[in-house]
Amino acid sequence: MPGLHLSGLAPTILYFSGFVVVLISASGRPHVGLYYIVPLLPLQTLRYKLHEFPLGAQWIDLILFGVLIGVWRKKYRVLTPSSLTGLILVFGLLTYIDLWKGAFFLGYPLPLWFDDQRLSDWKNYMVIFELFFLTLASIREVKQMKVLLLLMCLAVLMINRDYINTMRGRDFSSFSYDIRDSGVMGYAGVNGLAALEAQLAVFLLGLSSFYELKRAKWGYFLVLSTSLVALTYTLSRGGYAAVLLGAVFVGVVKNRKILVVVFVFLLMWQSIVPTAVQERVYMTHGEGGELDPSAGDRVVLWENAVEMIKSDPILGIGFDTYKFLHAVGPYEDTHNYYVKVTLEIGAIGLLIFVAMLAKMFLAGFRLRRMEDSDGFLPGLGLGLAAMVVACAVANCFGDRWTYIEETGFTWVITAMAIRGHMILTEPEPETHSITDREIVAAAP
Repeated sequence: MPGLHLSGLAPTILYFSGFVVVLISASGRPHVGLYYIVPLLPLQTLRYKLHEFPLGAQWIDLILFGVLIGVWRKKYRVLTPSSLTGLILVFGLLTYIDLWKGAFFLGYPLPLWFDDQRLSDWKNYMVIFELFFLTLASIREVKQMKVLLLLMCLAVLMINRDYINTMRGRDFSSFSYDIRDSGVMGYAGVNGLAALEAQLAVFLLGLSSFYELKRAKWGYFLVLSTSLVALTYTLSRGGYAAVLLGAVFVGVVKNRKILVVVFVFLLMWQSIVPTAVQERVYMTHGEGGELDPSAGDRVVLWENAVEMIKSDPILGIGFDTYKFLHAVGPYEDTHNYYVKVTLEIGAIGLLIFVAMLAKMFLAGFRLRRMEDSDGFLPGLGLGLAAMVVACAVANCFGDRWTYIEETGFTWVITAMAIRGHMILTEPEPETHSITDREIVAAAP
């Protein structure tokens, strides 16, 4: 793993500190568990080093279990009512039903226990929504939001520093798949890293457009800058499109200066970025007008998927089935999540997925219209809305949704935005000052 070296006692320290965090969280401070695990979400290859320890492979589950106990002990509602709660529960039930349907479609054993790969995949997907509910239940103060966001930024800054140090020593004089690197993202891949960088960059752009604390804004700009550099090195066209459209959204809604910066960049980008980036952007079509192998394979994948969708356009062929079919060569993904979700869980699943994106966007967009003391919550709202725009674009190029390494931050920020709206709209408990006359009247 580039840069983020854990050697000697470090994995042991990280492992045993996790158990301490579980105990603290379970004792009634559930937010502490989120402080620990959320920054680790993108660091998949780092978490792999814990697999050699007992329960290390279930590290996220273990920490979130401690958080859940803490939420119960504090008597907080685990399923806090929100605009997303019903959609998530319906989506979870639908995907589980389609998980069984997929077993019949593939001729695989029924998903009865977690040693079944497909059931394990479904469980890992549902952990993302569990993270959302536990964050919404546990993070109840603006101060806690700021602490959690700071830890997330520090984690990304560390990722970016090491990724940039690794990539800048490579030859970018021409494009080659060999120079690409997924960094700490593991099976989410280099395109997953690009999606994360794009989403975080536009989030910080939106947040800093409102947030008035100068020291925080400079810190956010530092993380934003390193994310843009790291994104450049990923050579991901989907990531480039996501960050550009997300930035344009922030510019249109809040800060027109951003539009000027984007316009100038589009005029001068070829003189700024390495040659490999230019070739990557232009390689969609060859000199003869034909599609390059990557783009050509995507078209074949989509055409094949559309034919399969026709077999059951309403409910799909079954959750987590496509990667086992190898319908087009070695590919295990349709390289477009909208196509994939329609193929596997049908038009109903697609509608729910789009509705979730819309609800997440509106949760942020509405919050940015509200006012607080320093602009943090409106900035959080605008940042979330921009993040969802980038997420929606990135998923046109592949599955950037079902991996917690890519969307964990998005769901945590969504939960904080919904909680922020509650903080600003729910009336504070009334206090009543007892007067001397009332004391005398109440005396026997």
